[in-house]
Parts: sequence; structure tokens; C-alpha cells
Amino acid sequence: MEHSIDRRLHQRQHQGHIRADLQSPERRQAAIDVVMAFERALSSYVPEPFPHPVYMLASRHRTSPDKWGSPAIRKACFSGELHLFEVAGKHEEIFNVHNPDFARHLQLCLDAIRGAARSPGAGTGAGS
Repeated sequence: MEHSIDRRLHQRQHQGHIRADLQSPERRQAAIDVVMAFERALSSYVPEPFPHPVYMLASRHRTSPDKWGSPAIRKACFSGELHLFEVAGKHEEIFNVHNPDFARHLQLCLDAIRGAARSPGAGTGAGS
């Protein structure tokens, strides 16, 4: 397992996603330890479905059926209404400063949240 993590770290570094010096044995091992701890945490975490409206900005890659696009996965995580906005093709493109879809959809989400907070019964579960 550690070998596959090491290979993935080097691949991500080659793609420009990791800037740490993986040639240093101590830093490489620290990076592997972090990845292993993160993967253990993910595999043991069982989320409670969030019962309130959710506004999600995501990439097309993250909304594919094997990710958040699956109704079963959505229901396990969000029992309230889910508003899903695709704002990029790939996850890395979401926060690109030249991505107008992200800014436009974020503004729509904030406006909807602010409007819901001002409506009668906000915060009491009414209208959810």
C-alpha cells in the first residue's frame, strides 16, 4: 500500500499538485503517513445525513455517478434539499480566477441563503 501511495504522490508532484521535496526520505515518509491517516479516516467515517438545504458547487468530475452524482450517495449525506451547481469540468478548475461560473453560482447560492434567512420561519424548519 505504501508503494502505491508513494507512486501517487510522485505522480501528483509531477502534475504540479505537490510542491514538497519528496526526495527527502523524512518528508516523503511524512507525506505517506498523512495520506494513510487521511485514507483511514475516510474509510471509517460514517456521516449523519444533513437535514437542511445544501448548496454545492462542484466540478462535472465530482458530480459523476460514482461521486456525488449518485442519488444513493446524496441521500446518505444530505436528507435535506440539495442544490447542485456544476461550475467546472475538472475539480482543479473550480477556483481558477478566470472561472466566471464559480463566481456567478456562488452569488446565486449566497443570495438564496440570505433570502431564506430573512423569510418568516427561518431557522425553525418551516419551508424545508
